[in-house]
Amino acid sequence: MIVTLREIIDVLIMTLALGYIFKDAFVQNIYQHVSGFNWRDFWYAALITAPGIILHEFGHKIVALVYGLAATFHAHYGFLL
Repeated sequence: MIVTLREIIDVLIMTLALGYIFKDAFVQNIYQHVSGFNWRDFWYAALITAPGIILHEFGHKIVALVYGLAATFHAHYGFLL
């Protein structure tokens, strides 16, 4: 199996964490003040940041598999917190 269930769970958790971390960096409308949690900016940030980081990390896994090595993707929960 190329992708395990645990890796899929880690990708989902990492996507949510990255969206939260970068939600204030990718504000869609700087003139519209939204009090509380802005879900739109959260999903926008997740859509921008997560694919780049996740594809990069899976690139490491693919290269390892091509060379015949075992590789598993793990989210670094300490960093994400």
